[in-house]
Formats: sequence, structure tokens, C-alpha cells
Amino acid sequence: MNYRTVDLPVDLADARRHIAERVDGLVVEEASGSVEFRTPSGLRLATLSPVTLSDGERGTRLEYRTAIVSSSAAHARRKAAEIRAAIDNLQRKVP
Repeated sequence: MNYRTVDLPVDLADARRHIAERVDGLVVEEASGSVEFRTPSGLRLATLSPVTLSDGERGTRLEYRTAIVSSSAAHARRKAAEIRAAIDNLQRKVP
């Protein structure tokens, strides 16, 4: 499985709420200080976890799925893309 990561300059609770308000049909699970987003069938789409940003500030890391091998998982790929799109305006703009 292929994943990408994005570091966000917001706390985990804000990132979670932002995604949950914009992407429907997700199962949200908390484990060990992280938040996982899954399909109703259990396929992991993305994970939010705390991170220290390059400037030393606390933020949130989003790891989201970019490729799914099975053609039957096309729905999951679309949902993972929706999760990524939901946080676009939270991402720090780097010149």
C-alpha cells in the first residue's frame, strides 16, 4: 500500500473535526494518541498523529492512502483522496 504524509500546523482535535465535517461515511477510531479513518468494511484510509514541526511547534501529521491494489477498493481510494482534500486549507504554505 502506498501512503503520503502531510504535516499540519494545527492540533489533532482540530484536524480530526475538520475531516469529519467534510468527509462522510468514515469510521473514526482512536488508538495510542492517534486517530484512524477507515471505511465501514475496515480498510484504513488515513491516520492523524501528533508531530513536532520543523519550526519546533506542535502539529499533526496526516498519513493518507494514495494507492490501493484491488479494483474493488476504488471507493476507498476516493475516500482517502477526500480526506486529503479536506485538510488542504490547513496545510502550512511553504514558499
